[in-house]
Amino acid sequence: MFSYLKILRIPHWPKNFVVLLGLLFAMSKPVLYPDLHIPFVIILSVTLACLISSSNYIINQIVDSESDKHHPVKKFRPIPKGEISKKNSLIFTFLIFFISMLLSLFYIKTYTSLSLLGFFLAGIIYNVPPIRLKDKAYVDVISESVNNPLRFLIGWYTISNATPSIPFLLFLWSSGASLMSIKRFFELRSLNVINAINYRKSYKDITPRKLVFLSIGWLILSLIFLSKSQIF
Repeated sequence: MFSYLKILRIPHWPKNFVVLLGLLFAMSKPVLYPDLHIPFVIILSVTLACLISSSNYIINQIVDSESDKHHPVKKFRPIPKGEISKKNSLIFTFLIFFISMLLSLFYIKTYTSLSLLGFFLAGIIYNVPPIRLKDKAYVDVISESVNNPLRFLIGWYTISNATPSIPFLLFLWSSGASLMSIKRFFELRSLNVINAINYRKSYKDITPRKLVFLSIGWLILSLIFLSKSQIF
């Protein structure tokens, strides 16, 4: 049971704080659904976002179980270690996904359910062959950063039917890409060349220097989008 809890990667749930950001900014707008029990749907939407993110984490660990064996930390995860089979992990993740979607369709509005579905599909596109954007240099950062605006939309559409600020969504995406580039930089620096390529194929076509320049570029772009946002 502890191994199943570990593959949920609960310590990563705080990344879903962007859902709360969407909820907070939606509350500042005049157009809200009048029939909602606000505290209940807020708790539910954050919970469902965390569960969907966990289902994506499990899929990531299933697909990457072999390459994770070359990582100094991730090789100790339950799936690479063989504590949980890939089959049981897959059943577990789709069980989480279907329960989450049913709860969202029953208790929350349709756009929130669509945002949750998009959040899940983004994880599939990022992790699962034949598309698997995770293996494509530069594109992997762009793809993974899409999760930030999707999280925001989950929170936003939970309590509002207004249209969110597109420049602000682009700010969330580009600022996430900047942070992901920095994360890749430190990860690449911590691994030797052979282990780095075995762990993440995209490292074959990228260098720490390029990642620094990319991070700065994404940061500048995010500031431009923020200046044009109508969220405040």
